[in-house]
Amino acid sequence: MSTNTGQFTVGSAWENCRQRKEVNNFNSGVWHKEVPFLTWRAIHVSTEDRIAIFGIEIDPNCHCCNNNSQNATIENVDHLFCLGEHAKKIWRFFVGPLGIDYNNMNLKMLLLKWWNFKARNCIAKLITRILPLIICWELWKSRCSKKFENIRTSFHKTKTNILFTLVQILNNRFGRARIGDDWKSICLACEALIEQRISKIFKWIKPPPQTVKLNSDESCIQGMCGCEGLVRNMQGIVIFAYSIPLGPGTSNFAEAAAMLFGIKWCAANG
Repeated sequence: MSTNTGQFTVGSAWENCRQRKEVNNFNSGVWHKEVPFLTWRAIHVSTEDRIAIFGIEIDPNCHCCNNNSQNATIENVDHLFCLGEHAKKIWRFFVGPLGIDYNNMNLKMLLLKWWNFKARNCIAKLITRILPLIICWELWKSRCSKKFENIRTSFHKTKTNILFTLVQILNNRFGRARIGDDWKSICLACEALIEQRISKIFKWIKPPPQTVKLNSDESCIQGMCGCEGLVRNMQGIVIFAYSIPLGPGTSNFAEAAAMLFGIKWCAANG
């Protein structure tokens, strides 16, 4: 199948053959531009329960929990990232100040709980999107450290690694905000009222040859109005400028009066 230009490409053939599915909001959230690979890789890992399906002998104990525990559980995604001993301690530390529930949830429910959290400002919005992803990645690293190197990562080290990655991202995005590098300072920044300003670039476009351009505006303060305008040629040189007090009125009235006066002047002066 060719493209709109009549050329055949591999991409056009793929679009013709594949069965397009609806956008999955959960998968879109997992693949965040700040940490695009980490969590996607972590939650699609080969945990012990998945390996056991192929008849491979596995360790019956979870690598992230105390092996002497009477409640030892075979490792699976939800236990590794949400319900295990190490995971619960990490989530409890980070969700407490924010007031996000985390008890008895599977991974998907927990991530959606964070992503649907009503953020107070842009800092909190970014944190609730990426912090769960960073946590999952560090939990996966802790698990691999215990399984392959027999080194159990402490709660303090995992927490420190999570905060280090989070602070780096926040500094890159909000460098002037001086948020701080500890969780208490970050939580305070999440509660702050931050004025968000959106800047737009406006460009004056020159008129065609042998024509002029009229730009007009109005101003109304406490019911008293005025209007002003400029007439410029194709080189941007001001030919005529005016400013007129109109007295009592509305913004619409002043806007129309400004335009009408400018058009009349242009018509009268050819």
